[in-house]
Amino acid sequence: MGIGSAEKHLEISQPPDSVFIQARRALEGIGKIKEMDEDALFLRGSTRYGLQKVRLKVFIKADGEGSRLTIKALADDVWGKGARKGCERLLEALGYGGQ
Repeated sequence: MGIGSAEKHLEISQPPDSVFIQARRALEGIGKIKEMDEDALFLRGSTRYGLQKVRLKVFIKADGEGSRLTIKALADDVWGKGARKGCERLLEALGYGGQ
């Protein structure tokens, strides 16, 4: 991870297709979707933290019986607070806040 970036991983006991639909709705709810690939289970979009634009990438992979969700965020501040808050906002929108 670079300066101004953050990454979160989450194990979810649901199939990847279902997690993708939830992630798409959550990202639409907190910001904008710029790119979406249902076959690759990938989303790219953005949200805001104060005046900052936070760029988000969401990757979903099958993991045993469930799924593994990875969120990568990038913001303009060197401390990465905007990126961390962007990840937290998306997790809260998904219903997994505080994890």
